[in-house]
Amino acid sequence: MIKLEKLDRMLGRKFLRLSLSEWCVISAICAYAAVFSAYTIFKHVCFQTYAADLGIFYQALWSTCHGKLLYETPDMLRFNTSGCFLATHFAPILLVLVPLFALFPRAETLLILQSLVIASAAFPLSRIAKEMFGESAGLFVGLSYLLYFPIHGANCYDFHLEAFVPLFVALAIYYYERRDFRKCLLSMTFLWATMMEVTSLFAAFIALSWLVREGFSASRSRFAIAFLVASVVLAGLAHVFMSFFGPPINVERAASNFSIDYLFSDSGQKFLYWVLLIVPLCGFCLLSPSNFLMVVLWLGMTAFVRPFHASWYSLGWQYPLLVVSQLFFASLYGIKNLAFFVKKKWGRDVKDLLLVALLCSSVISAGFLSPLNPSMRGSLRERGRIFWGEGYNDPRYDEHTELLHTIVRYVPEGASVLTQANIFPHVCRSFYAYVNEVPEGLPENVDYILLDIKEGCSREVFPALSELVNRYEYGILAYADGILLLKKDYRGDPIVEIPYDNTFSWKELYVKVGSLEYEVDSTSGLVFTHRPEDPGGTLWFGPYCPLLPGKYEVIVRLRVTELAGDVVCKIRVYSVFGTMEEFAVHEVRKELFQEVGEWENFTFVFELEHPCGYLEIVGECEEGVGLQMDFVRVRQLEVWEPCAWSL
Repeated sequence: MIKLEKLDRMLGRKFLRLSLSEWCVISAICAYAAVFSAYTIFKHVCFQTYAADLGIFYQALWSTCHGKLLYETPDMLRFNTSGCFLATHFAPILLVLVPLFALFPRAETLLILQSLVIASAAFPLSRIAKEMFGESAGLFVGLSYLLYFPIHGANCYDFHLEAFVPLFVALAIYYYERRDFRKCLLSMTFLWATMMEVTSLFAAFIALSWLVREGFSASRSRFAIAFLVASVVLAGLAHVFMSFFGPPINVERAASNFSIDYLFSDSGQKFLYWVLLIVPLCGFCLLSPSNFLMVVLWLGMTAFVRPFHASWYSLGWQYPLLVVSQLFFASLYGIKNLAFFVKKKWGRDVKDLLLVALLCSSVISAGFLSPLNPSMRGSLRERGRIFWGEGYNDPRYDEHTELLHTIVRYVPEGASVLTQANIFPHVCRSFYAYVNEVPEGLPENVDYILLDIKEGCSREVFPALSELVNRYEYGILAYADGILLLKKDYRGDPIVEIPYDNTFSWKELYVKVGSLEYEVDSTSGLVFTHRPEDPGGTLWFGPYCPLLPGKYEVIVRLRVTELAGDVVCKIRVYSVFGTMEEFAVHEVRKELFQEVGEWENFTFVFELEHPCGYLEIVGECEEGVGLQMDFVRVRQLEVWEPCAWSL
């Protein structure tokens, strides 16, 4: 039987009024904050932060420092026509961040702050565990929280207000347990101020849990009732405040996102989501129903929400931060209840064993499922693009990234610029920075258009691009490997000019008739394979990437293993610009192959006259043909000025 008395005595030694266990937790918090700050900053440098939400908060805080209260443009594309963030979420806590941001007005400030705030929740949680079970428990729970992989995925995705929730919830619970109601009220006030229309509802369920656990006759139930009433009232008032800063809240539209009909939509993914939230805690939170009541709101919301909001019940997004402190607190009471039951039934003290199990479970699950695990950023990410969210993206800094940084520097601060989501946080220090399109009612005479069609460009930007290029005169200021910077009224030569060159393999293309097989002498490893016994039809299709007007060369690497008719395969190229249009067809005939069983490159040229939201290249095989395809390479031969585009 595991006993931790000796460890408790050692960890109980005091240094500067804190025990050794508390200093260990503080050290772990600092280590966590350092690691995740460095990692998230690296992701930002690799253009893997986005308009939603780092760009939103960066622009909102920058605008406040320059005279416009929390003004940001990305939400204006959806429902917030005023541009004030307080009409999207009533979050007065942002005003507390303004002085810090004024001193250090960089995106890195927000990323470091987020890592530190998320990590800090470990301290009050460890204090709760320490007062319930002892010094070792405080250390184990603090470490378990910092190793809890769902917060890693949330931490690695941009900057979000949900980052403050674990700390304020943990503080509120800690001071409530100590009956320090003044500090509990202060913690609750910060929680309410984080996103009042959302966090007030979560605060209400925390207060309801206290009320259920203690009963109406308990001496401190009046405080739970007061917190419950205040939370419900503030949740309602928040919508009034939001309407003051922007358009009226459409309650009917918000309610339409939830229905009992959605319960069985994505039911497997919803179940897996909750399993992965609970398993690292060994399921202990389920053994304290009254405290598990704190997360019932989120359980219901994820169960009955429509599939459009699949990120709510997926990992790698910010939402687990809404319930992580409640789950840990419920787990502590679950350990207490289970230990009491075992001792009463069999006379054994298993409390220390359960605490060790909690820590071991957190270590093992983090080792396998944290986004810091490179394998999670690769294969599993490819197999579950929705469930493993943006926090699991794999950052890469390469020559293309360096080119993008070079071109971004040509956009001056304060300029009017239209760009895409992953570039927006790098150019949003302006009242006139827009993502994908210019919001209705704002000036359309955009001075700069900056796109990277190779990484992160959405087809949503192409209608606005076409409209602006059609209405105003733009020249190419820089063009490098698919990175396009247009400047209004610019008539000089491009400062940078490097043609687009991209290669697509099994990672970007899809197989239909045939299979993927490993070939050691291939470039990409897995190749598209059509056997003679396979039916004729489409062997591969994709990659559904955007493309700019110009003249292009397509190189397809093929190997024929068995010939049949005169035509081995046909390669069709489609463009999607409003509608799908076939604009190039190339036949690969059997006499073009030099030798059966050897890899050969086949080349053809096409011209694209208008911006293409989706490029599709389809390879069609004839029946009886044995054929393998390694990769498709698209290389730009000529870059066309916007005046030559067909719009």
